[in-house]
Amino acid sequence: LIGENAYAIGVINQEQYLVDIAATRVLLTEHHLLNQYLTNSITPRPVLVPLAFEPTPEQINIVEKQQEQIRQWGFELELITPEQVSIRAMPARLAYADSISLARNLLEGIQSKQPDAVLARELAEHVNDAGVITDRDSMQQLLKDVYAYANNHDQSATTAWRKLDTASLAMMLKKQ
Repeated sequence: LIGENAYAIGVINQEQYLVDIAATRVLLTEHHLLNQYLTNSITPRPVLVPLAFEPTPEQINIVEKQQEQIRQWGFELELITPEQVSIRAMPARLAYADSISLARNLLEGIQSKQPDAVLARELAEHVNDAGVITDRDSMQQLLKDVYAYANNHDQSATTAWRKLDTASLAMMLKKQ
């Protein structure tokens, strides 16, 4: 199933959570992308049919001179004409993203010298481009990822999920 504005109620370590699926996917993708970028371990996924687009002259210059950084973000971009760039690979974690928008965001981020964390966030925003997948296996994996993230980070800053007590859960279900 693919949905928008999807929420899940899950049990993590015997505690109930209300999870905003789209926001959680962005947060977790951002976290993974940044960590993998910093350790040079983003897995690229070849694009079955390479896509071409026309970046700005400044971005063409980046494609010509910043290949190492582009590859470190999990992309393979190739200049195919003086004005066109081909997308040959992109981060596997963003396999369903809008490839051209994603590549443009990467080049804009490199061009404006954005901090790595900011660029990771902008790229992660594309994780839901094709919608939010809500099948059972995806939901179970998402809840496992939430649990792993929650055990290693301060949760007070995130709005992607919140812990539910029994009273607030009963009240929510009663209103439906």
